[in-house]
Amino acid sequence: MAFHIKVPKENAERVIRALNATSELNRLYSVQKWGDYILIPVIAVDRKHESLAGYEIVDIDPLERKRKPQPASIRGSYDAIGRIAIIKIRNDKKALDLARYLYESGNFDCVFRDHGVTGDLRLRDLEILQGKEQYVTDHRENGIIMRVNVSRVYFSPRLATERLLLAKSCREGELVLDMFAGIGPFAVTIAKTSGARVIAIDKNPEAVAWMRYNIQRNRVGRLVSTRLMDSLKVSDLGLRFHRIVMNLPHDVLGYIDTALSVLKEGGLINLYMIGDTSKVAEVMSLLAHKGLKVVSKRMVHGYSPREALYSLELRRNR
Repeated sequence: MAFHIKVPKENAERVIRALNATSELNRLYSVQKWGDYILIPVIAVDRKHESLAGYEIVDIDPLERKRKPQPASIRGSYDAIGRIAIIKIRNDKKALDLARYLYESGNFDCVFRDHGVTGDLRLRDLEILQGKEQYVTDHRENGIIMRVNVSRVYFSPRLATERLLLAKSCREGELVLDMFAGIGPFAVTIAKTSGARVIAIDKNPEAVAWMRYNIQRNRVGRLVSTRLMDSLKVSDLGLRFHRIVMNLPHDVLGYIDTALSVLKEGGLINLYMIGDTSKVAEVMSLLAHKGLKVVSKRMVHGYSPREALYSLELRRNR
């Protein structure tokens, strides 16, 4: 069974456009005809959207959408951020073939190629390959919705499961510092899931603006507060934290001493780093000398043939 919105035929196209705009159309299933009505499969419906008000929601057997299999010759990794797909294939022909396939699937309004991140704010260098050049989209994960400009703020959808796992380990009453918060996916998920209080900081003004929007949209304003500041200055907050989230995989070690200066005794650091197994072992040894005991270590996903993204949870012993 799946939820569908029941609309008169003459209104179906307008309603589908509205659902597309809010990322609420369920693309696993096809629309169905029912007399003078069209049944449109939905993930959820925002009743505040005036285009959707007044329509009946029905729970019926869905009609599986027929999908063309992805040709083996154009398989490649990509990030799905709302209605935007971002691929990282260097070969021009393979990149164009994959972009065309993704765009024609109907799941994306545009497809970009990522030529790498640049600058101190780690912004993506994007090239449009298919569709209309648009950078702002709504992304859903773990029961929250976030708006992001993919050209002005770095965001990775690949940490969705990691964010939920971390959020579930937090507790109501904890004070958490998110040192590199971006648009707020860790902060919002933690607040929404656990009820912990979060101070979320970032030095990118546009990231902080989107984060404030996302905090209000997900109704966690009473639990999450934001700061536009450099993470090296967190001692200026005058606070000590039960837990610190450090999601800056390429440069995180340069901020360990700063984090320790505001971490309570017995407090936790959730750190993300990129490296091979020998690099991770070296870092764990270094952190042990700083009084941090490894509670858990996990490989999150591959990064290159030799390296991977690792999650380390560390407890302060002194």
